[in-house]
This record gives sequence, structure tokens and C-alpha cells, in this order.
Amino acid sequence: MRIDFSQLSDLQTNNLSSAIKAYHEESLVSSTHPCVLYLELTRNCVSNCSFCRGTSWTNNPKYNMPKETFKLIQEEYIPKAVMVDLRGWGESLLLDDFANYVQKVAKYNSKIILTTTLGCGSEESLQSIIDHDVFLTVSFDAIDKTVYEKIRTGVSYDTVIKNIKFITRGLLKKHGTLKDKIRLAIVPLQSKNLNQLEKVILFAHQNQITEILIGPLFAGKNCPYLLEKHEKKTISTIEKSLDLAEKLNVNLQFAHSLTNSLKTKEKTFDLCCHPWIQTAISYDGTMSLCEHCVDPIAASESSIGNILNNPTDLWNGNAAKKIRLAHLNKNWKDLIPRCKLCYKNGRYAVFEQEISEDFRKWRVDQNDIKKALQKRNKLFYSLNKFFRKHN
Repeated sequence: MRIDFSQLSDLQTNNLSSAIKAYHEESLVSSTHPCVLYLELTRNCVSNCSFCRGTSWTNNPKYNMPKETFKLIQEEYIPKAVMVDLRGWGESLLLDDFANYVQKVAKYNSKIILTTTLGCGSEESLQSIIDHDVFLTVSFDAIDKTVYEKIRTGVSYDTVIKNIKFITRGLLKKHGTLKDKIRLAIVPLQSKNLNQLEKVILFAHQNQITEILIGPLFAGKNCPYLLEKHEKKTISTIEKSLDLAEKLNVNLQFAHSLTNSLKTKEKTFDLCCHPWIQTAISYDGTMSLCEHCVDPIAASESSIGNILNNPTDLWNGNAAKKIRLAHLNKNWKDLIPRCKLCYKNGRYAVFEQEISEDFRKWRVDQNDIKKALQKRNKLFYSLNKFFRKHN
């Protein structure tokens, strides 16, 4: 993904500069408006994934963002945003008028992005993604149809493949390349689909997709599918996948540390920038300060208010300042569980490096993971040598 800063207005670039400055100065007051928006157009979803929390597998109009709410966001927030993600907890492509939302956002030249299963969507909606250069992250957990449909219950694998072909064909015709246009995402990677990783890399190469995002399953410690419970197999699979990806020129980007032994500590967020640059607005107008708070439980836990009751003052209001202060002080009592999870488990940059070069230090790709593996293997070799010597 690339943001074309030359296309942005002075309003957008000045707002972004102010936010980054406030972050570095550790100010409790950020820029006048969030620079990155996550808009939950709908909480309805085509899938009933086992790892999701909250409302899913629904198609009830009450879970769609009202037109009046979107109009308020369009007038008050979008003109100052450099990036707008049209996803929330649901599947935005379920909306018949999705293309209309894309068109409305596109006129401000913000970079539009979307995370989707591509398990639904009209041809008009899919074409709007191509026409307006929407950066697409496709949740794609497996190549084997049976495995995929067990993980993404309710989604037709055949529909996903058909829609991927439609999108990639259109993007290639328009740009001649898929680089910075679309990526696949295996999030979450778990024992259920660990053996699919190499197959997904091969699929990406065959379809000229140059990037795959990887992140682990987060669940209770007793969950049998956690990668931590399959350490040996995980390490072996990652080693083989790194070699294959390098051979096929597919870049692997990592959203989190996969296991404790692979954590790249110097690359994890020391002070999260999200409370200074971004907001997530739920379908009902609830505002929070992070993309990772789009699910119903986290959105409720992290709410700083509702834009319908307070359209302009929430971003730098008391609730927002309290959250920023908690991050600055690492005050775990005032941080929501999701924030604690990010700091504890090792959250890496997913898009932040495109917002500012200052945030590029948090990006982790296959070269970083190779170094972590080498460090891990060297440590294990030293320990084994030590124990052999003293036994």
C-alpha cells in the first residue's frame, strides 16, 4: 500500500503533521481530527468464523450504519483523513450500495483500504475497488477448500476464488502489476491452517500477488489451536515458508509475533501511535482510538463517546486524553485488555509505516523473522552444547 501524498490537500497533510508532532511530544492533545479512519459500514457478516467475538452471521438492517451517520462523518472527518478503511466487524461488501461509499470517500483523495473475505459483493462493488485503487487485504486462510470453509463458515471458497480472479484481472489490466494493490492475509494463523501457509504463498505467486500478511490466533490459553502449543511444527513451517517466499519473490509481512521465541522485541510498539492518529467509528456512531477495537466487546470497552451526541469534541476530549496518558505511563489499569494484549504479545506495524517514515521501525517482514529464527537456533544450540558438556 502506498499513500500518494501529492494528491492530498493542505488540510490533510497539516492534520497529519500535527498528529505526528503531538505523538512525538507525548501531548495529550492530538491534531484537530484523526488522520486515519476505520468506518464500520455494517456489522453484518457473511461468515461465522469460530475465532470472532460478538455479532456475526447476521444480515439485519439495524446493524448497518445509517446514512445520516455516514453523512456526519463525511462532513466532519473524511476531509482531514489521509487514509480511510471501509471495514469494521462485518463484511462491507454485503452492502448493495458499497460502491457509492467508495465513490464518496474517493473524492477527497484519501487512501481507501478494505479488509474482506471477498466471499460476497456485486460486480459493481468489486469494480469500484478497481476503479478507485482501493488497497485490498483479502482474508485467505487456506488453499484446500475443505479447510477454508471450516475456518470461514458460511463463505463459499469458489466465490472467493472467482472474486480474487475478477479483482486481480482488473488491477493488472489497469496497472500492469499487483504490487501495492492487493495482498492476502492469513490472520489468524493457527494449527488448523499451518500446513496451508506454503500453499497460499504458491497461490499468491501464481496469481502475481506479491505480499502476504500473517498474524497468529489469539485465544484463551487452553485453546488447542494456538501456535504456542505447536512450537516445533510452527518453527519448521515458518522456515520452509520463508525459503519458498524468497524463491518466489513473495514478501511476507507479520502483524504480530507468532510465538514468544520468534518475538522481535526491538520491532514491537514501544509506544503505540494509534491514539494520536486514528479512530474507529462503529455503525452506531461509537468512537474508539484503534482499529483493533472494531469488534463489539473492544469497541464498548474503549469507547470515548458517540459522535451522534458529540460530533466534534471526542477526539481530544477527556476520555481520549485519559487513554493517551495511560499509554504514556504504561498504566495497565487504565488500558483496555486489547491494548495490554498488543504490548504483551508484540504488535508490529501493518500500515503505520506508510503514514510516516517515523513508524517504519515497527514493520516486520521475512528478513526480520529470519534473524529471529537464527537468534533462536543459536540460543538453542548453545543451551544444548552446555547441557551435553555438564551431563
